[in-house]
Amino acid sequence: MLPYLPGILLLFAASSLAELRHLRTALTSLERLALLLAMALPCTITQNWNSGAAGLSRYAVWMLPLVLMGVAHSMDRWLAGRRLVRRAALVAAGVVVVSQASISLARGGLVQGDDSTEHSCAARFVLDHAPALYSPTPHIFVSRTRQMPSLLGFAVYRDGTGRCRKAYVRPKDAADLRGICGYLPQGTEAFFATPKSRARKTYGYVDY
Repeated sequence: MLPYLPGILLLFAASSLAELRHLRTALTSLERLALLLAMALPCTITQNWNSGAAGLSRYAVWMLPLVLMGVAHSMDRWLAGRRLVRRAALVAAGVVVVSQASISLARGGLVQGDDSTEHSCAARFVLDHAPALYSPTPHIFVSRTRQMPSLLGFAVYRDGTGRCRKAYVRPKDAADLRGICGYLPQGTEAFFATPKSRARKTYGYVDY
């Protein structure tokens, strides 16, 4: 949720902390947080996170009503409070609306691409600067690198300058990878020395 709903999540955190000051509202806040956790935990059994969503994951969309309910309840109390609190609540709401509109417009408004075939901005940043830290399910890397739904297979990610940064290959693909990138990265000697009996089936990541 954080990259797509930063303002709303900040308000939700503030409202949850404010509710802890009173027993009645604290119980409501804790119940809401417990329900969010109960909804989030089953999602962790997912094997392939490369869904066809645009922006926010569909799993987070299902949990969003609870977050919005928490914000709405707190906003009702804040707007009924002292003048300073009301003004702060209105300013916060305005900032959230503007930031949310900016995020949506930056992604294309009502016409947004399918994220299943695009590396996110955060993923591209990590791939460009520290590719070894990016190790998703191979299906995600391959389909987003090729920018098309595909089966698993040979895929090479290059940054904006054309420099190779990460590849999903088999040991038998060494010549192809060298032809595309110019050289094989250091530390991959053991991988590319895999016996021929396994070289056609053993895929793995190599980082530049």
